[in-house]
Amino acid sequence: MPRVRWWRIWWLWLPRGGSVETPPLPEHVNLTDWREVVWDASFCWDQDWTFFQCCRNGRDLDVLPGILQGLAKVRGHPDCWQPPEEGPVYHDNCCVLNANLDKVPRFDHMIWQIRMPETEQILNVVQGQVLETWESRGIIPPEVVPKVGLQGNGEGLVWEAGESALALAVTEFGWRSARRIRFLEVASSVGAPSLVALAKGFHVWSSDLRDESAWQRWAGARASSFTEAQLKRFRTPRLDLLDERTWPHGLFFDVIFLGSPFFMVGPTSEQQAAFCRSFQRLLALHLAPQGLGMMFLNPVRLEPTGGNIRQTYADDCLKRSSFAVMVHQPVAEGRWHSKWLQEDTLEDFDAPLHLPLVFTLRRRNASIF
Repeated sequence: MPRVRWWRIWWLWLPRGGSVETPPLPEHVNLTDWREVVWDASFCWDQDWTFFQCCRNGRDLDVLPGILQGLAKVRGHPDCWQPPEEGPVYHDNCCVLNANLDKVPRFDHMIWQIRMPETEQILNVVQGQVLETWESRGIIPPEVVPKVGLQGNGEGLVWEAGESALALAVTEFGWRSARRIRFLEVASSVGAPSLVALAKGFHVWSSDLRDESAWQRWAGARASSFTEAQLKRFRTPRLDLLDERTWPHGLFFDVIFLGSPFFMVGPTSEQQAAFCRSFQRLLALHLAPQGLGMMFLNPVRLEPTGGNIRQTYADDCLKRSSFAVMVHQPVAEGRWHSKWLQEDTLEDFDAPLHLPLVFTLRRRNASIF
């Protein structure tokens, strides 16, 4: 039986400084062993018991109102599982996103779960679009779902948010002074990374293009059994990246986070460039002096749209005139390979693992502690 979760090898591998045009900036981030959040759950399934049969949380309809209030657990098919103390084949080990990234998105999965390293807390990521669809078909009670109408463009689905949330879960931030950390997620959708940030103790602004998207993030926060004190650190403002009038006035953030660099399926280079330039502008105006911009990318997403998107992404999303950019790539044995980006083109990075590349952006004129 493969090792699943009981070992920890903390690799704090990150080059110090590096050769960049500016002096080496202080390192605010370490990415620890990615095996903490990605493991093999294939031992859970065979021809008779499958992920769909055992984990599909449509079987939880009778307790769904309780789940969304944080009063009941997602359980799937109860006949599939051992008690956790009796063996590894139990729901929270076999059905979490950590072990099933290859099944994302699943359009009939109401709630995706993330298990946090160290604390073992289970975060419930509510796919609002699935709940709305099931309510419209009469499968779940109408009073469970607000009548707001999520857009059918992935506004209520996990998509890449699952990958970026798992990467964030193994990110350690190393600010030297203990203080309130402000975290802004842009284009949050279901808000999986926002829930991870909230579990890390951050003050979270989980934003999206439309106000109507916020209810699913609040549902996920409540379903994850955060306390009232923790929920007071959670906000869901509207933010249109292409409209500066909607940006948070007078606020600076320690982390500004973009889980997916694509705001639509198959964007043109012009659309992509506008999106990336606006994100850089947001960083310039609202990133704290010692803050970090974080972007995530599955290189496979660059291929179907052509080489011009790849170059646009490098030129505009990772523009290095104002920011020093470091790329962190998951490699073998749980490590991350990290280096400063200096070239004008985005390299042909491999994507051998489920996790995406992580890009961290720092102000070039940031003062040293």
